[in-house]
Amino acid sequence: MDVLLNSFQQIIDILCEHVGVRGEAVTLPTLNGCEAVQRRRERTSELQRRIQVTIQAESCAAAQRGLANVAAHYRPLHPEVYSWLLPPHALSTQAPTFGINSNISCYLLPDVPEAGTHSQSLLEPYSGVFVFPLLAPWFCERIWSELHNYETNAQQSQHRTPADWLPLHVRHDGNMGNLQDCGFAPLLAAVEAAVQPFVSAQLPELGHVECYHAFLTRNWVGRDEAFKIHRDDSRSGSCCFCLIYMY
Repeated sequence: MDVLLNSFQQIIDILCEHVGVRGEAVTLPTLNGCEAVQRRRERTSELQRRIQVTIQAESCAAAQRGLANVAAHYRPLHPEVYSWLLPPHALSTQAPTFGINSNISCYLLPDVPEAGTHSQSLLEPYSGVFVFPLLAPWFCERIWSELHNYETNAQQSQHRTPADWLPLHVRHDGNMGNLQDCGFAPLLAAVEAAVQPFVSAQLPELGHVECYHAFLTRNWVGRDEAFKIHRDDSRSGSCCFCLIYMY
C-alpha cells in the first residue's frame, strides 16, 4: 500500500511541477487500513446499488415495450385465457369444496388432512405440498394451446424488425419463461384469485398471495435434462403454484 501511495504522490508532484503548483501543497489523504477498507466497501456498495437500479429500470422499460408489441401484433387463439377473471365453468368440478365465494367465482377448500393422508380430491403427499384439482380440463387445454401458439408467433416475429418482436424469454432448459412479460398477467391474476381462499384457510401466515412470475416447462419421464434446484430468496415467505396438465 505504501509503495502505491508513494507512486501516486510522485505523479502528483510531476503534474504540479508541470502546471506551476508547489507539490507539497497537494498531498494524498492518509487513511489507516481499516478506514481504507471501509471506504472501499462503501464505494462498492454504492456502485452495486446504482447498477441494480439501472438494470431494473432497463428491464421494466423492455417489459413495457414487449407488452405493447403483444397488444399491437398478437392475436390470441383463445381470448378467454387473457381474462382477469376465470370464465364460467373453468374450475374443476372435482375441486374440493367448502363453500363458494361468488365475488371471485372460486372454491374454498376444506381442512387439509395430515401429511401422507388424503381426502376425496385433496392430497398432501409431503408436508406443505398440497395437490388438488383446480381448473377444468377444457380450460387447461386452452391455456396449453395458447401458450404454444404464442411461442410459435413470438419465434416467427424474430424475422421482422426488432421493434416489432414479440417478447420471448427462453429458459436454461429451452422452455418459455417470464410469462407475465408476454401478456399472460391477467391469467396469473385469475389463478391468484382462485387459490387465495385456500391460502387464507390453510396458510394464513402468508396473507395475500400475488402470482408475479410464471413459466412454461415441458417434462416427461426419461427426459435428458440436468434439472436445477430452485431456491426462492424471498424473505417474507412465498408459495409456488404448479398447474400440471397431462398431455
